Amino acid sequence: MATGLVAADRFILQRYRPMSEVGLYSLAYSFGMVMALFTNALWQAWSTLFLNLLRNGKHGRSMAAHICGRVVLILAAIASAGELMSQNIVRVCLDPHYWEAGRVAPIIIGAYLCHALFLLLQLSALQAKRTSWI
Repeated sequence: MATGLVAADRFILQRYRPMSEVGLYSLAYSFGMVMALFTNALWQAWSTLFLNLLRNGKHGRSMAAHICGRVVLILAAIASAGELMSQNIVRVCLDPHYWEAGRVAPIIIGAYLCHALFLLLQLSALQAKRTSWI
């Protein structure tokens, strides 16, 4: 479903915005997808580690909470670096006609950070059988 939404947003935008803006958005989204790569890689590693740690009782839960905090800090640092550098990267790599995409990329990176935080909290909620939080 999430993958479908990644493509569907462009079709929705085409209806309400000029194609030039949709193209700039698509370009900015491509730069923002770098955050998705970090998010997916960390989530895959973390989900396995998290479930293994919980098997170790109270000590494992304490360790999982500690590591989860570190993962959040790492993701926030990656997103912050991406948001700070994205405009400069767009300016160095692309023609001036496309520089406007550099203003949108930080927003997309921030959205992927929010998605990463949701994934981390979702795993904890599922394990605790508190799915109503999701």
